[in-house]
Amino acid sequence: MHDHTVKNIKTDDANPNQMLTVRQAAALLVVHPETIRRHIRDGSVAAIKIGSAIRVRAADLMQGLAVGKAA
Repeated sequence: MHDHTVKNIKTDDANPNQMLTVRQAAALLVVHPETIRRHIRDGSVAAIKIGSAIRVRAADLMQGLAVGKAA
């Protein structure tokens, strides 16, 4: 059984190279995980797939969303 708890991650404490799950990224930004998946699909947030798991680098998450706000 998987533990589905999300670690408490703060943007100030996050290592920019830290790899986040979609759930962790969503919790960090206080949005639904599908919102993160949508940003990944439309290319505004870079992600990598490791097996069936999707991971987002914290820096890529912040950069992708910053670009989206500027547009």
